[in-house]
Amino acid sequence: ATNRLSEAEPLSRRMVLIFLKFQRATGHAHPHRDTVLGNHAAILQALGRTQAQINAELRALLGEAGLEGLSLAADGPGASAPPSGQAGATNPPPCGRSWWSRLLARLRGD
Repeated sequence: ATNRLSEAEPLSRRMVLIFLKFQRATGHAHPHRDTVLGNHAAILQALGRTQAQINAELRALLGEAGLEGLSLAADGPGASAPPSGQAGATNPPPCGRSWWSRLLARLRGD
């Protein structure tokens, strides 16, 4: 690893937007969307962003992609990540698994 997170963040942000716009255009999520969202959140956390800043960034990306109706409300500590084998179980960020589970559920339409 080269630890060049500040250079990776804009590229990761662009990738998230591509996947979210794909979802808006087709009406269904790309199979790798959840991994991309988790990786982007992990990059933001590694850059020292707080949970509130990460949530704000993801809300901004949802709005930019035309999916602004989704909520990223956190339920508090201790909530679990999606079970293994389900979308999003591969790379949930270590910060705030609750908001991650809620985001994935809302994006899937659960």
